[in-house]
Order: sequence, then structure tokens, then C-alpha cells
Amino acid sequence: MRISNSKIRLILLSLLLVGLSNCTQISPLSDVPIEDPSLIRAKLYVSKAVNSNGGTAQAIYARLEDKNGDRIELEQGSVSVNGLIMQVSREVNFVPPFIINTNLPYYTISEGRLSVLPDSTYAFKITLADNKEYSATIHTQENDLNALHVPSNHRRTQPLTVKWVVADGRYPIRIYTVRWSKENGQDRIHSASFDVNSGGGEFTFSGNFFTEFPDTYRVDFTVSSRKEGQVDAAFAGGSHISSVFSVSKSVEIQ
Repeated sequence: MRISNSKIRLILLSLLLVGLSNCTQISPLSDVPIEDPSLIRAKLYVSKAVNSNGGTAQAIYARLEDKNGDRIELEQGSVSVNGLIMQVSREVNFVPPFIINTNLPYYTISEGRLSVLPDSTYAFKITLADNKEYSATIHTQENDLNALHVPSNHRRTQPLTVKWVVADGRYPIRIYTVRWSKENGQDRIHSASFDVNSGGGEFTFSGNFFTEFPDTYRVDFTVSSRKEGQVDAAFAGGSHISSVFSVSKSVEIQ
């Protein structure tokens, strides 16, 4: 399936914020009823991302994994958030210019049923085959992440300082970048991330960042704040629930 660059960027932003799939597969635990929560690593996300054009992508998202990181679809049981049953969907990977279905299951809920808002509580319940419920809760950041300031055009040999407005400095800031370049006439992407001290406010990229990959013609910058919530201790180690708010802008490279 070939799609437009604007749609690619919005999809890619959402995938970066909640984590791209690695080489996982469907777990054998998907074929048996599960009653022991310690067999499950629960990874839950509430995410809101505003792109360069002001478009918004949100995700309320649950991944269930086994000890090997392989994906679980409950043979008996369900996942809900704020009392609403989440649907099983199939994950995609991004290989420019294509979106590829990996068939890996995850749980989600449509935007029209439940919106992602600041200063709001999202209570997940995972019900296993014996009808016992296990919970995870996140209260989102008190404010959306505010304005991101970058020029619309930039000379590739010069450093560039990304600036943003921090409404609440208590939560860690991470900057995600996607550098777009051409190789044999085809789009190629190079993604990276940079952690910034809580509070942040600005971050400078050297000129080398823009010249590392030949023919880089655009860079997408995304600034995100992340807040962690509480997950039932009965789940396997590595379980977590996160709220991620972000804002992004694109810069054309000359």
C-alpha cells in the first residue's frame, strides 16, 4: 500500500512515540487460556501527537507480550480502558514508501469513543481466562506540550537550535528526529532520539547532524514529554503504562 508523504509522517510519528516493532512474532500463549498474570508483560500507552500541519494523532494502545517479547492475543479475556472494551488490531511497520502489515496483535480504541486529554485519568483493566481483573492507571500531564519553534528552512552546514515551551517541567523530555534523504531516487529515513533534562526548553543540533546522510532534504523534529503511571505488580517485570504528549515541526534542508 503506497500512501502520501503527509500521511506517512503522521503514521511514523505515532509509531515512534509508542515504539516501533522489532523482530517479534505471535506468542504460543495466544493459543491457550491464561490465568497467571506473571506470564504477561503489559505495555500500555496513552499518546497525543500534533504534527507540523496542526493535525492530531492519538493512540490508546495496549501491547501484551510474553517473556520473549512475542505478542499475545488473549484466547480468553479482554482489555478495557475507562470501562470501554478495546478492540484487537494488527500492527504495521514502516518501510518507505510503504506501510506493511505485520499481523502482530495489539489492543486499541477508536478516537471517537475516547479522546486523549490533559489532566485526565485512563484506567485499564486486563481480564484473564478466570475472569480475574488486573489494573493499570495513568493520569495524563496537566497541560499539552506547547509550541515548538524551528525555522521552516535551514542551511545544512549550520547548527540549529530547537526551542519549545514547557508547561510543566516535572516530566522527562525526549526529542525524536527523522531525517529524510534520497538514495537512487527513493526516499530513505534515518530516525534517532535524544534525551533532554526534565524542564528542557532548547536543544542544539550541530551542522554534522544535517550532513551525515547525503542528500538529506528534510528533518522532522518531535519534542515529547512522558509520564509514567502504575501497573499491577502481578504482571511480569518490564510492564509499564505511559502518557506521551508531543508536538512536531518539519524543516526543509538547503
